[in-house]
Amino acid sequence: MTDDQIRENLVGQGWGEKDVMSVLTPNMATATQNTILKKTFIILIPVLWIIALFLPAYIFPPSAYDSKQATYFGYDCLLWGWAGGGIAFIAWISNLPWLISYILLASKKSARKKSIVFAGIAFALSLSALTTTELLRDEAGHTGQVNASIGAYVWILSMLTLLIGNIILYKIKSN
Repeated sequence: MTDDQIRENLVGQGWGEKDVMSVLTPNMATATQNTILKKTFIILIPVLWIIALFLPAYIFPPSAYDSKQATYFGYDCLLWGWAGGGIAFIAWISNLPWLISYILLASKKSARKKSIVFAGIAFALSLSALTTTELLRDEAGHTGQVNASIGAYVWILSMLTLLIGNIILYKIKSN
């Protein structure tokens, strides 16, 4: 039964408009707040992920191979992470459960538990990005020592935000 149907039913029983509003307003306000909260997460999560694409994710300090400092941006990691192997691949693959969780978050309330599981997997896998110490430096297969930079942290923050958003929305739904 919708709020409008409830309102019509109560007014038909002789309730005044003020009394009807006192009953319906808290439910309507909570539903509106939940919708706003969900929309906020649905916008914030991919915005963080996209921002991370354009920030430096890893920095190669100057080395004997190359005297200049080099930078991998987030988009470099997205495009070439599969080729890094090892820990870099584990971090790269976390984008898949992140995407599945985000789609579930945006689409169905009934899939919230699954979305939490995928978000947890994505976050756990993404933490391996912080342990990555060596990446491919060029097409010839040379590798170099790297240090995580702001882009890696913002990317992990997008994973964490997805997990937290799912948990908050699940808790609100179950109350």
